[in-house]
Amino acid sequence: MGKVPTKRLSSDDCLVYINRVIEDGKVTNRGDPFAAHEGEWVEIIQVGSIRQYLALSKLASVSSNGNLGNLEIALNDLCKEVSQRIVDWNWTDMAGKAMPKPYRKPEIISELTEDELLWLIRAVQGETPGERKNELPPSGTNS
Repeated sequence: MGKVPTKRLSSDDCLVYINRVIEDGKVTNRGDPFAAHEGEWVEIIQVGSIRQYLALSKLASVSSNGNLGNLEIALNDLCKEVSQRIVDWNWTDMAGKAMPKPYRKPEIISELTEDELLWLIRAVQGETPGERKNELPPSGTNS
């Protein structure tokens, strides 16, 4: 498909929390986990860009200072960078309808729930719960 091999990841461990309670801008009850993408997958490019890491850093920085205008810009930048890495998927929306392919379409990424976006960020970094289970221990250890 491209220069760098892609990797297909199961989305079984992508949890969306329903019945979440937010009071005074803080989550007081995380809600109930629901595997919204069980049986689905995403295909990612396994190489990240400097822009992706800058977008993550920018989002973390503006999240802490509470400037909503800058937060929106940082979030849009991050959605753009994530859309550069997700080349294919078979995700369905909350109504069960096939979602458009996200490759180079940040508007698709920006329509996801916060839980889905966080899972995708971890996926492009190789850090989903499912990926961590599949990691081998470093050589020379007895784990």
